[in-house]
Amino acid sequence: MGRQQYPTGTRLATPAGNPGWQQLQGSDPPLLEIRTVVWAELFHFRWALGYYEYDASQIPPGFFVTALGCIVLGSNGEIVAHASDDMDCDDVEVDLDCDDDDAAVYPGAPELCDGKDNDCDGACDLEFDSDGDGDGYTACPDSTGSLAGPDGFCGEVPTGANFDCDDARGDRNPGLVEVCNGFDDNCNGLVDEGLSMACYDGPAGTQDVGQCMGGMTHCIRGIQSACTGQIQPMVEACNGLDDDCDGPVDEGTPDMTCGLGVCRVTVPYCAGGQPQQCVPANNASQELCNGLDDDCDGLVDETCPCVHVSAITGVDTNTGSSNDPMATINAAIQHAATTPGSPNIVCVASTTSCSAGNWTFYNEDVVMVDGVSVYGGYEPVVGNAWVRDPACNTEIRGQTGPAVYFGHSVGSQTLLDGFVTSVVTNSGMASSAVMVIEGSAGAVVSNCAVFGGHQGDETYGILVTDDANGNPATPQILNSQVQGGDGTELSVGIFSHKSSPFIQGSCDPSRIDAHGRCTGGCWNLKSIRGHRSISVYPERSFGIWLNHSPGARVDQSAVCSQGGEDAAAISISGDAAGVQVTRSNMTVWGGYTSNDGILLDDCGGASPWIANNDWISSEGDSSGNSLAVGVRSIGDCHPLIEGNLGITGGGEGSANHCRGILCGVSQSSGVSSRCAIVGNQTINGSNGGLPPSSYAILCEDGACGLISQNQNINGRGGVDAMGVYLIGTSSAVLDRNVIQGGCGPTWVTGVFADDSTARIQNNIIGTSLCADIGATVTTDFVALWVANGGAANEPDVHSNAIFGGGAPSACLSTGLVLDLAPWSGTPTGPLGIYRNNLIHPGLCDTSLGVWERSVDADPRIFENNAVVAGLSVDAMCLDEDTTILSSESQLNGLSDMIVGGNIDQGCGFTYTPGSPVVLPSSSVCRNNGTPAGAPAWDYYGDPRPVESAPEIGPDEFQP
Repeated sequence: MGRQQYPTGTRLATPAGNPGWQQLQGSDPPLLEIRTVVWAELFHFRWALGYYEYDASQIPPGFFVTALGCIVLGSNGEIVAHASDDMDCDDVEVDLDCDDDDAAVYPGAPELCDGKDNDCDGACDLEFDSDGDGDGYTACPDSTGSLAGPDGFCGEVPTGANFDCDDARGDRNPGLVEVCNGFDDNCNGLVDEGLSMACYDGPAGTQDVGQCMGGMTHCIRGIQSACTGQIQPMVEACNGLDDDCDGPVDEGTPDMTCGLGVCRVTVPYCAGGQPQQCVPANNASQELCNGLDDDCDGLVDETCPCVHVSAITGVDTNTGSSNDPMATINAAIQHAATTPGSPNIVCVASTTSCSAGNWTFYNEDVVMVDGVSVYGGYEPVVGNAWVRDPACNTEIRGQTGPAVYFGHSVGSQTLLDGFVTSVVTNSGMASSAVMVIEGSAGAVVSNCAVFGGHQGDETYGILVTDDANGNPATPQILNSQVQGGDGTELSVGIFSHKSSPFIQGSCDPSRIDAHGRCTGGCWNLKSIRGHRSISVYPERSFGIWLNHSPGARVDQSAVCSQGGEDAAAISISGDAAGVQVTRSNMTVWGGYTSNDGILLDDCGGASPWIANNDWISSEGDSSGNSLAVGVRSIGDCHPLIEGNLGITGGGEGSANHCRGILCGVSQSSGVSSRCAIVGNQTINGSNGGLPPSSYAILCEDGACGLISQNQNINGRGGVDAMGVYLIGTSSAVLDRNVIQGGCGPTWVTGVFADDSTARIQNNIIGTSLCADIGATVTTDFVALWVANGGAANEPDVHSNAIFGGGAPSACLSTGLVLDLAPWSGTPTGPLGIYRNNLIHPGLCDTSLGVWERSVDADPRIFENNAVVAGLSVDAMCLDEDTTILSSESQLNGLSDMIVGGNIDQGCGFTYTPGSPVVLPSSSVCRNNGTPAGAPAWDYYGDPRPVESAPEIGPDEFQP
């Protein structure tokens, strides 16, 4: 049966007919009572009357003895029952034992430094009378030498003797300082004591400035933990806080530009901690032929005298008047540039019957000249001034090169307006661009439709690049429709390389809302789009690609891409300092490997600004197993994703893995994106359907900085649905968010912290109702799931409202699950700090407040939490997956963690998914929290504490 151990008070039935045993007086049936722990082995019993063999089945359950019999001691140490020939139960007969009253003394016993002859060799403690490891400390400095005194008693080692606890190792003795290694270095009987200390990993001079604060690091069984609870500098967001911890508040947030011509204004995005609107100035007037856009329509002097061009009636040797037009655009440009007194505008005609929608083609490669603007779409009226008509179609069709070229010499404002541009079909071309802007500082492309080439390895609508001398191009691309073409390897609507374009207004005017945001998509509307064909997909397709394009801006535009192996509406790579994407609508679909509404990849450590956009969405190829992401930021790129109305991963019926926002680590550099996600209205994992996995926000190893004040973070629909998934996240801060797990057929989780060091504070965390999306009912709901690993990473969870969610039906809901992350090793000790949280089990038929799923999943600190017991299982906590704790006294009495101040009541408000919480004045949670580690503000931004102590939960009551 092996060796067993029994706790004090165990009562065992006495085997019948054992002459060597005494029984408790008055017991019937005969009983023995173990008042101390007894170790024993069962082989056979040897009594004074001889040997007796017993089959195990004949021994009552739980009754075991040594080979010689077992002594049972009473409450005062008296022998209650024993075998007659082994009084101390040490398996040595009395006639061979030098002290049969002491179980630690017998022949062959290990010698101890206790003043006794443990091994019966006639000497006490002499084995220790040396310094075995040469560190100046002996294992037993008070050895008493040879046996002396009655009954072999030598004496006692003086209390507090300063002896070596490991005389075989010189790095352990009473003279050493304790270090974090899992051993008792200073021989005081404690391991790794006193090694918790303050820590801060941010730049010097930033601690305790603004929202930055230090944390604590702890020695957990030989491993120094990461710095837990700290807040380091983040990207400055528009939130009334000093996020970058340099003193000023909301400084450095980008400006906004809106309006055209003399109506254009630039205003700060942020004022008083709130995003502002940009309203164009009301300065429009009649066009005055003064080099300005006086009527604010994006055109300069368009009603002024010009050189006229008509492909139907013109001749290049003509004068260029309305009655004597020239035939080609290039000839008219040269005439305007070289003829003294000539107008610096070229007016290009369509047919005389524009109302019928007829087209006029100009089959030439147009080269723009500095200061000479070219306007298309005129209806030629013989003998009268030509009039521009929206129904007039003028198309420049490139023959051997791009249809339109702006070179470095175009340095002053030079417009191309009102044209359709394309290139002829050229098979076998390595690359094809409809329009090239190379090193130009003055190029303006407005009100044009640019259709990328039909063939070639790489096709572009507009290629914006530096020139041979490294001069960047800084064009304006306004109110235009651009498509990338049908390249087999790469298709891009607008590709910017080492340049800084300003792209604005590519949106149908009927789709611009009251805040100036573009709310329309790409189908049959003014937009910027990557791949065009639906029959042949390229390897990569981008609506806009900003590569090494600092200062580039995309505003008030509809941008999308379709098909290919990898697709993105907007891709940002290389140096991206000052890049902005604002007031736009981004959509991507059909990529069969990856799909990104916005893709940011190793952008030189910059913080591009993705703000105030209407919709950023992604949907993969429904036939494949692709990844669909709203915004993906990888590596040394740290965007501010702020104030957007909607960001989502997959669309309805998508069979792909969906992420609303993914911030991750670069596999090549190992750098993680410290993205800031602030003040967004909705972030969904999927937009509908039940994809295999759907996460609203995924933070890979070391990724994510600040996730704050987002109104609705929701995994939405997915077989595996989560609101926020934190994987080994270093110092990420989740503050003042509403987070919902979503709905699906199996597990749904609000926040999953996987071997993470995140600071999670002031959040409302729960799970969605399946009725919200019409999905199959979820069977298991978890608000906050924490999995600890072997790296001594621990989350700091403070002042949250954590609701298990679910519905009154046959399901399982849990407020907090404590679990293991076996893929990162088994924890060396308790991990995790939980203070001042309201933890509610949810509404399912089976519900738990806290579920500890493993004996190794203990939190390190669990203080001042309000834990509501489950419904059908009356459990505040299921401890180590076995023991139900149904009262605060049981919870506060646990010995395997730092625990105290927890209560078994709620805070007195009803939770509705997605809604904020307000603490009632009579709440038991009022003034019942601990100030240890408490955030300086609450969910609403109010300071805490207001009264004698902080509240439990995210709301600080305002008396």
